[in-house]
Amino acid sequence: VVPGASAGGAGSGGAASKPMRNMVQDNVTPLLVDKVHGECLSRISARTMLTKAWKPCFWVFDTPSVLMVFRERQHYREYGMNPFLDDDTRGYLQKKRIELAANYRCTPVTRKPYGHGDQVQMLYHFTIEEIRDYGAVPIIKFADRELDVLEEIRKAVHTVVYDARVRRQSKGF
Repeated sequence: VVPGASAGGAGSGGAASKPMRNMVQDNVTPLLVDKVHGECLSRISARTMLTKAWKPCFWVFDTPSVLMVFRERQHYREYGMNPFLDDDTRGYLQKKRIELAANYRCTPVTRKPYGHGDQVQMLYHFTIEEIRDYGAVPIIKFADRELDVLEEIRKAVHTVVYDARVRRQSKGF
């Protein structure tokens, strides 16, 4: 018997499947060193905003001012580690790329019930908006059951936007 393997053998859903999951996550770890990242729910596309559907996502600040959103953590791993991907495949893996600047803002975090019937759950949520000449345009919405998860991403976005505004003011704009 191999140490750490379950008596039920492969595919039993026991301890034998856990080391494989940890090995996959360890492949992502080097990509995430010193990067702010996390998982939550989001509304990214016009369709999900219109239909008000929350989808799971993995977000990461790939550079200090670029927020990248993926459908799942493994898509980020493929995006960052697979040198054989073409631009179209990379574009598919990356759900959204937001280059934050001084004309972005975050709405306050609020809490609201979502769902119908027995499926109602309370979610915290906020929106990242781009401020244009004709008003604010929602770019992406994030939600989670835990406030701490949203505070982390909101604080990171706010810091980038604040720094961009300070740089803009120092240039005399």
